[in-house]
This record gives sequence, structure tokens and C-alpha cells, in this order.
Amino acid sequence: MIGLKRASVLITAVGLLLCPAAVAQDYEIRLTRPMKVGQEYQVSAAGRESQKATVMVNGQAVKNENQESAIEVELAAKVLEIDKNGAPVKATLKIGKCLEVKGEKRTPLVPAGTVVVAYMKDKEPVYEIDGRQASPEAQRALTQVYTLGKGESNDDQILGTTERKKIGDRWAMNAQLLAKDATMNSLGAKQDDIKGTVTLEKIVKAGGTDCLQLAAEVNIARFIPPAPPGLVVEKAKAVARLIGAFPINTSLGIAEKSVTMTITAVMKGAKTQPDTPDLVVETVAERQTTIRYTYPKN
Repeated sequence: MIGLKRASVLITAVGLLLCPAAVAQDYEIRLTRPMKVGQEYQVSAAGRESQKATVMVNGQAVKNENQESAIEVELAAKVLEIDKNGAPVKATLKIGKCLEVKGEKRTPLVPAGTVVVAYMKDKEPVYEIDGRQASPEAQRALTQVYTLGKGESNDDQILGTTERKKIGDRWAMNAQLLAKDATMNSLGAKQDDIKGTVTLEKIVKAGGTDCLQLAAEVNIARFIPPAPPGLVVEKAKAVARLIGAFPINTSLGIAEKSVTMTITAVMKGAKTQPDTPDLVVETVAERQTTIRYTYPKN
């Protein structure tokens, strides 16, 4: 009898070794980590932007421009209000540093120690200092590193899945919901223009805990970004890669995320007179941001 039991255990073990998929761990996919009013946490971020532009007149390149800049931001956030998804819609941000970096020049955009009030107004983020809106440069930097909720579809609805997934699994994003987002709507992006997939890549250590590394690839084939005065966008497309480290323990907040987006656009000069030269501006803009979150120990 004992021999039969041992043989059964051995056969089972061999079967599992030969079929690793049978014991592969699956995981709950939870991208949205709701916050609470009064919650405090630290945000540390670094980002860079580059833009290349070629100006052509009557088919001849007459000018090439290259611009690069970077930002470094550290802040302590306190949530004052949340939306239906648990995302902050109002918060105070105590600035540790908020710098713009161009070459060797490091320019403070907001003085260290300043308390910024961030909130949503007409579905747009506003950042105020002493009751006045922050400078456009500061607003741009803070928007890049501190996301406020809009009360619309959350990340789980757009990029997530209700099915448990194994390492290496891939699924399609919900392009229909993303197309309904206020930002996408204002840019004229349609559902058929948006394609994307999400992959559960691996287990990583981040924020002192085991996390699922999820990567999303998003392609927007057509949209209409704002154009400088005197120019009209003829065509534009964007490619984005988003990577996040989400603790396996779903009660914990996201540990880290990075976003890389490349936008390619062709703009034409408005014809004011029949003999106005044909003006075409081709641009390639890239933005890359990495953000890390630190939460107080319970």
C-alpha cells in the first residue's frame, strides 16, 4: 500500500514537471488603486522632452530645429478630494524640488517648500500657488508628474482585464472607452484610430514589495493636436509605451510607472494669398517620464 502511494506521488510530480503550465501562477490584474481623503505619500519623478522640426518652403528644407529639456520633481502629496474611482481630484503638493534642466542650466520652476493646490476645473488640471495659477512651465511639469482624476473611465476599464493572468499573457485594451476620454475626444481621435495591447511581463521588486510589471503599447493612427498660429495640422500620429509596477497585494498603491510617447505631425501654412509660398513643418516630439511613489509605513 505504501509503495502504491509513493508511486502515485512520483507520477504526479513527474507530470507537473513535464507540464509547467499546469502549475503556472495566475494573478489578479488591478491597475486602479483607490486612494482615501487625507492619504499622504511621496512622489519622485524625472522626465525629458525632445522635439525635432524641419521647415520646408516650396519643397526645400530651409531650417532644422532641435530642442531638448528635462524636469526633476519631488513632492509630498496629500489627498483632499477623490472621484468615483478613488483618484485625487484635489490635493496639496508640498514641493521638495521642481526643476527644469537644459544642458548645464537648472532652473527652479517652483521654490522648494512651496505648497501647491492641485484640482480639476472643467476637466482640466489647475495648479495654484497662493491663490494664483502657477506659471505655464510649472503647470506643464506638474501635469507631467502628478495625475488628477477626471471621473471618467479608470485604467482597469481601459487597460485592465477581469480575468486572472499568467506571466507572458497579453490582451487588447478597450479602444472604445479610451476614445470617449475627454482628452482623446478634444483631439478628434476615433475608436478605429486607436489600437493597443497590454502584457503581464514579469514579477519585479519595487517599493520594497513584489509587483506585477505590466506594459501597454498604444498606437493612435490619427488625431489633431493644437497647432501654432498660422499653421494647420494635416496629419498626426502617436505611439506610447506605458510600464507600471503594481504590487501583487492589491491593497497597496502603485509603486512605479513610466511613460514614453512619440508624436509625429505634419503641419501646413495657411494660404493667405495665391502666391503665398508652400510652407510645411514636420515635427517629431518625444516625452519620457518615470515616476516613483513612496507611502508611509502602516
